[in-house]
Parts: sequence; structure tokens; C-alpha cells
Amino acid sequence: MHDNLVSIVILNYNGKKFLNDCIDSIKLYTEGDYEIIVIDNASPDNSGRESAVKYSEHKFILNERNFGVPEGFNIGINNSSGKFIILMNNDVKVTKGWLQSFFE
Repeated sequence: MHDNLVSIVILNYNGKKFLNDCIDSIKLYTEGDYEIIVIDNASPDNSGRESAVKYSEHKFILNERNFGVPEGFNIGINNSSGKFIILMNNDVKVTKGWLQSFFE
């Protein structure tokens, strides 16, 4: 566990039209020490695999089957390193200052 690291766990299933926008907004509007972990629940639209190539600097876990929401998030939590963990759906777009309270 890292002192001020925030683990942002994104659960993805068929998020081709959302996932990249979600990750881009996090990268644009997140200050401080954070990691992005994407859990893909065997998306038939291949969105997890495609985004894993585009965002290779982040952690992607590509499940062989759909584990559902609770177990999918638990996989992300178990693979996180942060002191704080944020669970996020793939259709979220964050805005400026969204994470400031964690670092105050």
C-alpha cells in the first residue's frame, strides 16, 4: 500500500463507446498519485483488449468470463496498491477537481 496512492478501479463490459472517454477524462482531470485498473468481464465487443493496447501504461485484467459486478470489482480491489480505492463504471466521465478531497 502506498501512502497517498488512489486506485481507480473501472469495471468494463461491452464499453466500446464509453471506456476510452472514461480513461481520458481521468488522465486529464486527475492530480496526485493514482493508478488506473480496468477489469474487463470478457466483453464480446473487445473493448477491454483494444483499450489495453491503447493505454498500456495502465493495468488491465482481461477476465476469461463475465464474473459479474461484485466479483469483478473485487478482482480490481485485490489487484490495487492504493490507500484509497474508487470503484467506477466505464461510462463515467470525471471533471476538474473531482479527486481533490482525497489529497486535502
